[in-house]
Amino acid sequence: MARAMNIVRYKPKANKKSSVIEAHEKWEKQSLDGAISLKVVVCGDVCCGLIEWENEEKMQSAMPQLVEFLDTIRDDLDEVSPGLGVTDPVSGKLVVDN
Repeated sequence: MARAMNIVRYKPKANKKSSVIEAHEKWEKQSLDGAISLKVVVCGDVCCGLIEWENEEKMQSAMPQLVEFLDTIRDDLDEVSPGLGVTDPVSGKLVVDN
């Protein structure tokens, strides 16, 4: 069964970037059944959170936990765009892993 990834783009408020990153550092991927890795990439004012999963089923099963975590940092995020709100999430099958 193919591994999966979910990626969320978000924009921490200017004075909250370090606390948002710290929240990710404290968040244990071990609490997410099927999570292989949890990464955060800082791209200027925007961050991207990436989680690699054993498979899509494990990823889908963990979505309530992912939303629960997001709720802990939601007030520290600026709107990404009016149509998206504070996050821009995507997910799917991992097809290239070199």
